[in-house]
Amino acid sequence: YREAIRIYPDYVKAHYNLANALADQGDLKGATQQYQEVLRIQPDFPESHNDLGDVLAKQGRIREAIDHFYQVVQIDPSFVEARSNLGKALVLQGELVEAIEHFRKVLELASGPELQSQTHFDMGAALAKKGDLEVATSHFQQALKINPDFAEAYHYLGRVVAAQGDLNRAIGHFREALRIQPGFAQAHQSLGQALAYQCKTV
Repeated sequence: YREAIRIYPDYVKAHYNLANALADQGDLKGATQQYQEVLRIQPDFPESHNDLGDVLAKQGRIREAIDHFYQVVQIDPSFVEARSNLGKALVLQGELVEAIEHFRKVLELASGPELQSQTHFDMGAALAKKGDLEVATSHFQQALKINPDFAEAYHYLGRVVAAQGDLNRAIGHFREALRIQPGFAQAHQSLGQALAYQCKTV
């Protein structure tokens, strides 16, 4: 790819493929530079905006990432991966209402079960953070209906159920998360805390 760029410096596809290869190697700064080169040459390249947003988010540059995800959905409103990424980034910034709206749009547009399940989970997490525990519960349940082996969804469902006062159900959800993923440290911690609290209240 570098040799192709040396011969033809504005070869968009070579810059883009090099960026992807660098990102796969974990060279986020190098990938960032190459995605930026793609966009210098072709500013309306939605995939490059999305991938640049992704590597920026991994570097903690969330606001910059959000700007690129916004540009994707302006160029192509049906680009569901970018809209999902935008929602997640907005959650990190505490902009929950807008994040939830983007997740709703993803659920309207997404056809694959994997993205549907993940988006129900993301929606549930955002709603839980916002304090809408009952609605969050329904989204975690929907995520698990689509993907019964979604350990993280069981864990979050357990936390929401515990916050609503149903400790027995919460413990069951934590145990289910650990059945699926025995090394899930956060689920071990949540289960331990729930069992300890249950002992105190018996």
